[in-house]
Amino acid sequence: MKKFFKFVGAAAAVVAGVAGGLFLYNKYKERQEAFDDDFDDDYDDDFSDDEEGSEKRTYVNIDAPADKAAEDKKEEAGD
Repeated sequence: MKKFFKFVGAAAAVVAGVAGGLFLYNKYKERQEAFDDDFDDDYDDDFSDDEEGSEKRTYVNIDAPADKAAEDKKEEAGD
């Protein structure tokens, strides 16, 4: 009877080891596929829409003083 329980315990340990290995393999494989899918989404862009929309694009010019000191001199000269 003692040998039977040793055999059952050893078999359970082997089965648990194999199940754990399969679990880790599937977890790694799933993470790798999700990682690859992230990059696939980035490179699936359709650039034909950009060519059509470029005619409608407008830009706004922003005029900003180049130097704060020059602005101060203009204010003093105006006084």
